[in-house]
Amino acid sequence: MHYEQGRFDEAAFHLLLLAEAGHEVSQTNLAFMFDSGLTDLFFDGSLARKRLHAQRFYQLAAHQGSPLAELRLGDYAYAGYGVRKEIRARHPSRPLLDDEGNDMSEWISETYEAYTPAVPNPRLAVGHYLRVAEMSTDEAWLAPYVAKASFNLGFMRLTGIGLPQVRRRSVACSAFLFACVKRESCFSRLAPNRGRDPGVWSAD
Repeated sequence: MHYEQGRFDEAAFHLLLLAEAGHEVSQTNLAFMFDSGLTDLFFDGSLARKRLHAQRFYQLAAHQGSPLAELRLGDYAYAGYGVRKEIRARHPSRPLLDDEGNDMSEWISETYEAYTPAVPNPRLAVGHYLRVAEMSTDEAWLAPYVAKASFNLGFMRLTGIGLPQVRRRSVACSAFLFACVKRESCFSRLAPNRGRDPGVWSAD
């Protein structure tokens, strides 16, 4: 009700409570609101900062099997939105000597997570798109997501972005897309998104 009335911050607050409790639909919806810039719930201001929060909730939803979240994470990787996590090693700040006086600090380390601004990573995007494209289309509601992911993979095959360039393989992906279109009439839902990104269809 809050969302329909345009009270986006209130809607986001209620979604946040459910999302943190593990509710997948709330995670996806909250991520969409951050992604679209509809709410400034965490007072971060810029769209780039909001996308950091969107990425987190897309990741949580994707872990629970959300095709929209998985597809959007592919878009993030393709465009370089959000942050990337790196596992780094931290060595002792002072020498650690053994009984013979040898410095062992280079051999001793602890790992920690470091977050840096994301850069476009087509190969990572391929992984997200593949997970969606391999989902079953037995459920009608899944067809648009599978079609979008298949088209994106076909485009990346055709252009050699993130995948070896194989034109015949891209034709197969395109054929699968139009099979979904014919079966579920989802083309009208896909077409408006074309042109918003140089190549891939965005999931939003």
